Amino acid sequence: MTFVFNKKLRVAVLDDHPLMCQAISARLDREVDFDVCGVFDSSKELFSSISENCPDLLILDYMLSKDELDGLALIKRLHIRFPLMKLLISSSAEDSVTVRLAIKAGASGFVGKSQSPDELVAAVRKLWKGNVYIPPWAVDANSQSSLAGNEGENLLRLNDLSPRELEVLRCYVSGMTVTEIAKKYSRSCKTISTQKQSALNKLGIRSEAELFKFSHLITSR
Repeated sequence: MTFVFNKKLRVAVLDDHPLMCQAISARLDREVDFDVCGVFDSSKELFSSISENCPDLLILDYMLSKDELDGLALIKRLHIRFPLMKLLISSSAEDSVTVRLAIKAGASGFVGKSQSPDELVAAVRKLWKGNVYIPPWAVDANSQSSLAGNEGENLLRLNDLSPRELEVLRCYVSGMTVTEIAKKYSRSCKTISTQKQSALNKLGIRSEAELFKFSHLITSR
């Protein structure tokens, strides 16, 4: 791919928090070679707009509202439908496994929401040049990247869970008992237990210790 730098980079932002959208847009607007061509608070609005006018780069919130596609599914769909559009993920889930999953799903970079606005701009520029941006906190001193390992491979199977299996796991890792979950969704305890075990089997998780080790990713879906 040939990158042309004598034109403005067209950047869009998708985040369901208005203040975050405004903050990102305001910072990008300070760059003379950036053009913020769209700010969206839902994936439906985004798809409707960019189907005819695709930006060069999209800054995408990894954790949108519960009515939205989960982060990985949305990244994959955008990457397949708009392969030339660069995806820079913005997230408060700042851990190397989430970074690894996002990159594997089709993103070109990942910025934690605790990082400075200037680091966001630096990441945008790196993607524009055709590179991948991985934040400093995700870099492992020994391997140069903590994205290696088997944890992410198991969590990619989250996409195989049914909506009900996922909601049961979300409730369970948040501290609810099987009885409480059954009452919340008006299902039997047997049904909830079956859905929980089915989800664990799909994820390849054999103990509750393993489940809670990855609870932050489950609740972010």
